[in-house]
Amino acid sequence: MKVFVVSFLYILSCSLAVVAQEGVVIDFGGSESSYTPVNFHVSEVVDDRPSPNSVGSVKEGEVTVKDGLAIALRNYTGNTVPHSASLPVVMHITRLEVTEKAVGAKRQFDLAMGLAYYTGGAKLVEYSGSAFAQSITNAGPYIEKLISDNVSGNLKEFDAWVAKNKNTISTQPTVTVNVSMSGLPENEKHIAYSRNTKLFITDFEGEPDEASPGAAATLSGVGMKIQSSTLRNNTKVDVILTVYFDRSRSWMKDHGKNVTTLQHEQLHFDITAIKACMLKRQIEQATFTPDNFRQQLKEMLDKVQAETGDMQNTYDRETAHGTIIDVQESWNARISTALAEQNCYR
Repeated sequence: MKVFVVSFLYILSCSLAVVAQEGVVIDFGGSESSYTPVNFHVSEVVDDRPSPNSVGSVKEGEVTVKDGLAIALRNYTGNTVPHSASLPVVMHITRLEVTEKAVGAKRQFDLAMGLAYYTGGAKLVEYSGSAFAQSITNAGPYIEKLISDNVSGNLKEFDAWVAKNKNTISTQPTVTVNVSMSGLPENEKHIAYSRNTKLFITDFEGEPDEASPGAAATLSGVGMKIQSSTLRNNTKVDVILTVYFDRSRSWMKDHGKNVTTLQHEQLHFDITAIKACMLKRQIEQATFTPDNFRQQLKEMLDKVQAETGDMQNTYDRETAHGTIIDVQESWNARISTALAEQNCYR
């Protein structure tokens, strides 16, 4: 958050405010900002404060703005449309409060102000700061000058900020997704997949299911980690996929502890890896929206996991859990070709 602080002393002879019997009514009238931005223009002003008319209190009473502060500032910034290529922004008034205190024989008017700028519904930057003016006479002209000069100064500061950051500003929400494969397991009982990953009989640490017709079982899966950050209407999403073999839930019966069974189970792990690589390509080719990219990613993962389960079941059914040698060899060649076509793994 940037802070702007402007301190000044004004002795004015003009009067731009109406002093009522009770209170001060500020009227910006047809006055315009003394600074015209080049890189943006104010398309709307929104007052986020709970009291849209009041801007504080002084000795005369409450300080209010004729027609309300938002309308007054919209008129005041109405000359900030230099060309159609400038960025349209919405100015939000987050704080604007004037108070008075005595400084010797003088009256000091303190201003606390906060302005935020939005485009496409996203906040770009917010400024807050304070300033003061002193007088020995009526409050109105000094307060109006105090506010208008600080708003103009802020327009100038924000214009410089837009010029510096315009390449990273989007008027419409966008999502950029980067997806990668992790070669590191997230669990001490997991083995992360790599191109040279080979399972060993000792990796099957789970308790065998004696009711299962198979000699072994491989529990493998795809983990997805999503990290995101949003800046100036741009959401950056990092998706990390991890293909893993769970040693604690994978098992092998005593009569299955041999090379033939091990090779059959290796292909179960390979199938999971192939499907995960397909998921990576699908994510890279998909279009995501800021509101539901997490749900989209979850649905894509769920779909691939279901497809993986179907392929694993087909593999076991056609090979009779690896006992039909010629069919197993056919699957060996099929999976070897599919792996060679992947570029996800080192």
